[in-house]
This record gives sequence, C-alpha cells and structure tokens, in this order.
Amino acid sequence: LSPVCLGSLRRAASINAEYMGNQALLLAGPGVIINTLLTAALAFAFPYDWNFSQTMLFGAIVSATDPVAVVALLKDLGASKKLATLIEGESLLNDGAAFVLFVVLKEFVLGKVDSGDEFRFIVVQFLQLAFGGVAIGLAMGLGVAEIRPA
Repeated sequence: LSPVCLGSLRRAASINAEYMGNQALLLAGPGVIINTLLTAALAFAFPYDWNFSQTMLFGAIVSATDPVAVVALLKDLGASKKLATLIEGESLLNDGAAFVLFVVLKEFVLGKVDSGDEFRFIVVQFLQLAFGGVAIGLAMGLGVAEIRPA
C-alpha cells in the first residue's frame, strides 16, 4: 500500500488538494457505509448462520474498492489527471474508512462492547483511529524532517 500512497501523493501535489480532498471525502465516507450496509444485507442470503454484526463485519471487509485497474485504464484512455487523482484519493480514504469500520465491528462480533455503551464505543474508536493516526503521522513526519532536513 505504501508505494500506491506515495505515487498518489506525488501526483496530487500539482492539483488543488483541498478541492479534490473534499470530493474524495464526500465519495469515500458515505460510499463505504452504503457499500457495507448493502453487502451486509446481501450476506443474509448466504447459507451461513450469521447475525447482524457478522454480516456488517463481512460488508466492511469487502466494501473497500481497488482503483489500480481503473487508474491504469484511465491513463491508457488519456483521461484527465484530476479524475485519476480523485479516484486514487477516494480509494485511499475508502481503505481507511473500511479499516475503521472493521476495527469497530470486530469488537461487536467478539462481544467486547457492553450493552447500552455502543454509541460511546463507536465515537471513541472513531476518534482514536482517525485522529490518532494523524497525530502519529505528523509526529513521524516531523521526526524524519528533523533527522533528515531538506
């Protein structure tokens, strides 16, 4: 995943990141949730005795999209860099959102969430994963910049 991230970041540097980031967030967040819900609904038809939490976990696992083939096709067709960057950015955010959903839903499947405490658990896990990752990334980036100045 790291080479894909680095390649996407290099291409995105020349494009308005704020504009593209907002579009990618709009596509990624609700898109993963909708895909997870639809996949979970379809998973009830499987011949397994899965409960709601298990089908949602399955939906979170398979809902993230892989843009590699799409971006390669767009390059072959000569599509704009903005479109390719939007798809790559949205896919990276999809992966992150799907991971957060997976981590949260895994705890539900394992029965580690107390009844009546579900909403607080979801909010705390989301904040830890979303902002904790940003904090660790910033700290590592600043540390590397300090060790190896430009």
